Amino acid sequence: MKKQRINEIYGLVFLAIAILVLISLASYNPQDLKIFTSSANRQVHNFAGIAGAYIAAALFSTLGFSAYIIPFLCFAWSVNKFIGAEPQKVYLKATGTVVLFFANSILLSMIFNATNADKVKAGGV
Repeated sequence: MKKQRINEIYGLVFLAIAILVLISLASYNPQDLKIFTSSANRQVHNFAGIAGAYIAAALFSTLGFSAYIIPFLCFAWSVNKFIGAEPQKVYLKATGTVVLFFANSILLSMIFNATNADKVKAGGV
């Protein structure tokens, strides 16, 4: 298979991940999961289903509102694969992405001047 076709397949996969994560995060409801409440919703309110509810819960609990960066990164990677750009200095970019998540989570925790529970909700663990 041509390298261009393989890049298009990767581009579609990244685009699908971006859409799934964005839909999961946008329609997140903590009442969908049994671990956050004593009586879970009978019908899942997350538009991505129960899998989307678990994805959003995991992302929000670890990253807080910084989780909204993930769909945009996946979309950028998708566009990058579609245009056929070759990645350069991958380790440097991966390190920069991790630093971006940490800095954004810390900033959001500092901005939300409320109870500790709200700070964790904003900035994640």
